[in-house]
Amino acid sequence: MKAFRILFFFGWALTSTTPMLAQEEENSPRLQFGGYLKNLQSLTNLPESDLTLTDGQFHNRLNFKWFPSKNFTFDAELRSRFFYGETVKYTPSFERMLNDDPDLVDLSWVLTSSNGTLLHTTLDRFWVEWRNERWVVRTGRQRINWGIATTWNPNDLFNAYNFLDFDYEERPGSDAIRVQYLTSGFSGFDLAVNPADSAEASVAALKYFFNFKKYDLQVLGGYFKNDLVAGMGWAGNLGEAGFKGEASWFHSSDTWKDTNTVITITAQADYLFEGDWYVNGSLLFNSGGQSEAVSLSQLLAFRLSPKNLMPGKYTIAAQAQKGVTPILNVGGSVIFPSNQPAFVAPQPQLFPQRQLEPGPHRASIFCRKRPRRICQPRQPRLPASKMELLNRNSKPHSI
Repeated sequence: MKAFRILFFFGWALTSTTPMLAQEEENSPRLQFGGYLKNLQSLTNLPESDLTLTDGQFHNRLNFKWFPSKNFTFDAELRSRFFYGETVKYTPSFERMLNDDPDLVDLSWVLTSSNGTLLHTTLDRFWVEWRNERWVVRTGRQRINWGIATTWNPNDLFNAYNFLDFDYEERPGSDAIRVQYLTSGFSGFDLAVNPADSAEASVAALKYFFNFKKYDLQVLGGYFKNDLVAGMGWAGNLGEAGFKGEASWFHSSDTWKDTNTVITITAQADYLFEGDWYVNGSLLFNSGGQSEAVSLSQLLAFRLSPKNLMPGKYTIAAQAQKGVTPILNVGGSVIFPSNQPAFVAPQPQLFPQRQLEPGPHRASIFCRKRPRRICQPRQPRLPASKMELLNRNSKPHSI
């Protein structure tokens, strides 16, 4: 048996944003168009089957925004990927997995598939929004981000974040209706409904967020895919360190037996040292986590939800990053699950003038030495205030 298994990624990206029409008059129509093109190459050795797979993909994104008036915004964003290599060729279910759109409206299409190549496109943002000083109403396919913590988000009921999907910075959207009301600069209500073909697959919840003694707090409750859900989250400081976390309680709406209850809790601390060293550590508890080990292929195919963010009961994560120059960051992440391979990620990042991002900026190493080790990159997310969370998806997208 080989001692080391290697998965290596090499990628580059070219991005641009172009205002197509921008007039000085406040109420004049404005259009904004942008996007990027990037390439990702991979070499994968799977320990379970002793196979080495060579693959690649071109990833293109097109973003379109229209501001017809002061209060209205329309947004459409198209994600297209051209896959080629042995995974596409030898995985019969690859096309079906890509073309599986879980939302109410099917906006995912496989345009062509033959002889180890596949072209897939999806409209993952398609919404219209109205807002004034107090109200924000948005309908369509959108990103609803209720998470506070960096690594795991039990409160993110509509778009749970999967750190293993590192090549999808924008994250998937949901077909939803969302109404937000600001009671003050740092407090308000957020109501969202994600309908589906059946009530058992739908999500509806109400969140109230506020500030108390320099802590941003939130409480929420609702219905999550046949479960009743209640949760809370916080973000603040312990001395000079940041401290944030989330907790959610899920219980079947069909019965009140204790065995149907799942609790997920995460807590995180972070600190910025002199010399631009940023570090953070996180702990995740999943009461419904399994005790048996999972294979590498099972972990990579793991489909998470806010009630099942990692397969095991306990998981610890740590991250360190340093800004070497204005365009170069170095760092890495490590995750210690209770019942599966450890996750280690070297993370050099190069951003020349925010236009060209050459690699290798994504590199991973799989090791199989007592516990197996899985290495994947993790994109950091900086803390955000509640006002920023409220307005994040409504500002013109800058690439």
